[in-house]
Amino acid sequence: VLCCVYGYFGITTILLFWSGMLKVTHTLGGSQHQSTAFGLLDAGRGLFAAVVATTLTFLFGELLPSDHDASPEQLANALQMIIIVTMGFILVTAIVLPIALSRLGRQQAVQPNRFPTRSALTLLIRRPSIWLHGLVVLCAYCGYKSVDNYGIYVVDVYKMSDLAASQLTTISFWARPVAAIGAGLVADRFGHFRSMTVLFFLAALGNATFVLMCPYQLPWLALMMTVVCTAATFYGLRGVYFGVFNDLHIPPTLLGTAAGFVSLLGFLPDVFFGPITGFLVDEYPGQTGHQYVFTLVSCVSLVGLAACQLNVRYLTQR
Repeated sequence: VLCCVYGYFGITTILLFWSGMLKVTHTLGGSQHQSTAFGLLDAGRGLFAAVVATTLTFLFGELLPSDHDASPEQLANALQMIIIVTMGFILVTAIVLPIALSRLGRQQAVQPNRFPTRSALTLLIRRPSIWLHGLVVLCAYCGYKSVDNYGIYVVDVYKMSDLAASQLTTISFWARPVAAIGAGLVADRFGHFRSMTVLFFLAALGNATFVLMCPYQLPWLALMMTVVCTAATFYGLRGVYFGVFNDLHIPPTLLGTAAGFVSLLGFLPDVFFGPITGFLVDEYPGQTGHQYVFTLVSCVSLVGLAACQLNVRYLTQR
């Protein structure tokens, strides 16, 4: 049943909205402010996620009598209330969004697009730059998925409570709007691939810190700062990596298709990354399993860095 629910979520959200949203954002960014536009997009998404996460974390804490004395039944009831409140957010969005879109549609003329031809699709898929950029997005998304492991890490290694772990994760969420906008502005000024290279290097360095440092060598405040800064590198990448389609020389008529193909490759970690990290944490309990996870993320970040440089070399030669 849960798999069917997740499949329904995918059909009603990503399948219908994702490529179109990226194409509209690309159009709004123009030729000079692509990463700024996508940074603002991800910042808005991150800000809303941070507000929701903060609200739900506060509500979750208020629903429990005590963090250590809560019974399984009380935890289940609190979680059920969280799910109901989340459903309320979605319901309000479903009501407000059609009203806003209908008003916008009256102001702008709709121009139908032609469906891409088979030859155009074949030419697009044969471009090495598309595959390399798909690998870049895949590596960045692996890092983004790894942010969820920080809460598990502080519970298993630092022996913190579930509430403290959720608070740490919520704090890292607040770095997303700032990191996405900042990275977008910097990328439009100094170059998209150069900015992604630096962000991948910092991400690898941040995760290597968790591997090399023992818990007693990294106090709580330093841990929190490291978590926030490392998470910010992945949030910054999310604000940049969809702003490079002009650099890849993608025709406007194939922009939505290219975004969909890159997303197909780049978001594959939704399928395999969670099971891999879960296996490592379960198979090697305690600090060892988490060190393996951080090592994996560091290596993946270095692969993303290499993919950026290979793409730059290919595009320069081309």
